[in-house]
Amino acid sequence: INPCTRIEMVKTANPMDATIGDTITYCINYGNYSGAARTFNIWDTVPAIMTYQGCAGCSVNYYGDTTVVWWPLYNIADGATGQLCFWVTVARLPYFEMGKEFFAYGVNKYLPYTTAAFNYMGLN
Repeated sequence: INPCTRIEMVKTANPMDATIGDTITYCINYGNYSGAARTFNIWDTVPAIMTYQGCAGCSVNYYGDTTVVWWPLYNIADGATGQLCFWVTVARLPYFEMGKEFFAYGVNKYLPYTTAAFNYMGLN
């Protein structure tokens, strides 16, 4: 995609605060403001402390311990917007390793910090 092509994405998480056993819904809102119809993929990596539960129309790939959800989007018209969602359950608390000790992080705010990305397929 040329640097001037505008495919916009905003990721949200609901709820923003969660603990072990809670379900979080991640949604990616997208819009094509490129001046032409576009075909592209949007994907996201399920956070390591989460267990994947399901999605709305996505495909799922597993790479070892990494789970990736993705959606192929075909011929999305200029000005068109949409929303893609998937669900996860908090499986464990995040931790930080310092030397040989592990410290659990006490406040659990699972903000939408996983990387949502898209892959332009070059079709107009």
